[in-house]
Amino acid sequence: MKAILGAFTFVRVVILLSLVGSGVLAYYGWEQNKELVEIRAALQEGGEVERLVRQIQTESLSYSQLKKQRDADGMSGQENPTQYIRAIAGKDKIEVGQIDITPQKRITALPGLEDETYKIKPKSDRGFQRSTIGNFLFTLEDQSRQVRVTEVQIWNHEKRVAPEAIPNNLWDFECTITSRKKVDE
Repeated sequence: MKAILGAFTFVRVVILLSLVGSGVLAYYGWEQNKELVEIRAALQEGGEVERLVRQIQTESLSYSQLKKQRDADGMSGQENPTQYIRAIAGKDKIEVGQIDITPQKRITALPGLEDETYKIKPKSDRGFQRSTIGNFLFTLEDQSRQVRVTEVQIWNHEKRVAPEAIPNNLWDFECTITSRKKVDE
């Protein structure tokens, strides 16, 4: 052992350390080359990056559409349906006016979803044209993906009409709507 260590001169030690160092550097260079090849493959047309960019674009468009629908609902993502119903009743060209909203019942339709039903009856005793009633009910459903009209009762505003008389075109109504919302479990 002493003979081997004695034979090492400064130059031989530098050569030996250079060989070991170049081996380590070759290994790191090979690893870096592997990463570079993977990155270039991901960046090529039809590669991982292009697929990921398309997925992000698709999901961002979907998000934008859902956000627009939520904002159009006027319910801001599962908020208070009574405010939404009152807002629709007071809109121009609908003008149902003040309404009584009575919560009826809550039903768990599916896991994670809950249906709430509300009975709506106008406070006004003036009667409405059928077009006004239809426009109100249509707008309730049209402007919200969460609200559906599930029952409608309509009757003539005049209490007593002779059988041979033609009643006027004023009607009273009562309806039931169902609002479906997500429930955190």
